[in-house]
Amino acid sequence: VFPEGFAFDYAVYAQNNLTFGGNVEVNGNVFANDGIDFNGNSAEINGDAFSPETIEDTDNISGTTVTGVDPIPPPAIDPEEYRLAAQAIDPETSTSTLFSDANDASAYLNGEDRDAVVFVDDTAETKIQGNSTNLVGSLATMGDLDITGGTYSATGSYAAIVVYGNLKIAGGATINGIVYATGATSFGGGNNVINGNAGANTLDGG
Repeated sequence: VFPEGFAFDYAVYAQNNLTFGGNVEVNGNVFANDGIDFNGNSAEINGDAFSPETIEDTDNISGTTVTGVDPIPPPAIDPEEYRLAAQAIDPETSTSTLFSDANDASAYLNGEDRDAVVFVDDTAETKIQGNSTNLVGSLATMGDLDITGGTYSATGSYAAIVVYGNLKIAGGATINGIVYATGATSFGGGNNVINGNAGANTLDGG
């Protein structure tokens, strides 16, 4: 009935092209509407790969590769739920985690251990850096997001990462849960790990 719901069957879903670079490890199946490419030989897909278009460098895929399948339309995530959750007061800081400035959100998260739903209501790029960054909850941004290192784990019904722009992941980041981006998604250097599983997968809606 809702074909876009099939996107949630995959550890990584991309509406457009999906490019893997650096030391990316994906635990689950992947799907991309416009083909799958690998920049280098360090990416590792522990699962199957599907695309209506071509899939390059199949040696990086432990399971089967299937091309010529029907495209899957992207799902939609309403940002309002995340915005409202972030307006609630964070007991750790006695403030809300709704940020109108991307730099303030970066300062709140960089190198910190946080348990919160964070919403960045700014179209400027948000940069989160540092392997000691640990967010349990969710991070949603209205602009681009650049993650270098750190661990991001979803709780409840929230996605771990929601990006209404482009997403870059590098520096040994670990993400546990759904990752949703309306723009392009790219994986850079470092041992980046995406843990997808049934009901909590990694998505690129762009």
